[in-house]
Parts: sequence; structure tokens; C-alpha cells
Amino acid sequence: MNYKDYKSIAKKVSKEVLFDGILNRELCKDEHRAFMEEINKRGVQDELSTTISDNNARKGSVMDSAKDLSQQDLFNIILYNIDNFTEEELIVFKNEANQRGLQEELSVLLKEKAKSDKEFQDKAANSSDNIVDLLNTFQEHMFEVSPGLKEKVEKAEKKSSANRIIGAVLLLIGVLLIYKTGGNTISFGVTVLGVFFIVIGILK
Repeated sequence: MNYKDYKSIAKKVSKEVLFDGILNRELCKDEHRAFMEEINKRGVQDELSTTISDNNARKGSVMDSAKDLSQQDLFNIILYNIDNFTEEELIVFKNEANQRGLQEELSVLLKEKAKSDKEFQDKAANSSDNIVDLLNTFQEHMFEVSPGLKEKVEKAEKKSSANRIIGAVLLLIGVLLIYKTGGNTISFGVTVLGVFFIVIGILK
């Protein structure tokens, strides 16, 4: 993909997707340029700056409280890195796992995740263009690699947090699909659906 392609995508996606790209993905030079130009065009530079500051402050708070994290939360951060910690920042959590004597257990989980990720990539590549098939494949993968996630979603399904969890998952897969396909109807549909669930969750 070239700059024109990225610029076309940036025009079509939501503000949340643009922000997520800047905060949580390693963008190439042309993609970063296209995203920032679109952010400037929409006049949301100050909002992005505030979002970045809030995100950094929250990440700092999580790092400071590493010793107080449950074993599951500690593993989730190391395994999935949803908040996009740098390798240097992840060392804080890995050191905490080592201090708790969890090296062997963590090593097993990392190997299992690598295997599961490969299987998911193969399934996704062979999925049809049916949005339901793609979402089911992704959901199965998320529940498989994170057993606690399914339980949390089920317990929270009557609460706003359930919508935010589902929304975050859909938003993530939507961004990945846009990156993979260059932006087709399904990828934009998944992204919009993710933002919708997040908004509903916040309103509730």
C-alpha cells in the first residue's frame, strides 16, 4: 500500500480508529502521515494530545502497581499487551513474574499462544467474506487464548462493561482487517460495530 491508499482509508474511518492507530499500532511512515493529516483536517489534534497523555498516565499507573496485579492480569499484560507497552516497559511485568517464580508457567503460555495465533491466522485466511464467520473465528480464538475472558464477558453481559469489552474486541479486529485488506466493506463494518458497542457501553 502507498500513501494514497492510506489517505483513502484515513478519510473513511472513525476518529477512534485514527487515535487507536496512533496510540497502539506501529504505523509505517506513509500511514502515520496520512492519519495525522486526517486528524489535523478534522481539528481533533488537542483531543489526540489529551488522549495520549491520559493513556501514558494510565500505563504508568499500571506499571507502578505491577506487584499488586493478580497473576492472571500480569500474564494477560505480558501475553496480549493490549495497551501496547514497549519491550522496555514489558520488562517490568516480566521481572515481576520472575520474582513470583512464574517463569516456567509463563513460558508454557507464551508457546501455547504462539501456536494458537498461528492457527487463528490460518483460520482467518480461509474464512469466507461472511462477517459472521470472521467474527466467530475471532471470538473463538480470543476465548481459547484467554480462558478468563469468556467468563468475564458472561458475568458482565448485563452490564455496560460487556458492551465495552465486545466493542474493544470488534474494534481491534476491524483495524486488523482494514490493515490486511486495504479497507473493504466487511472491515469497515466490523470497525463501526465495535465503536457502536463502546458508545452504548459508555452511555449505559
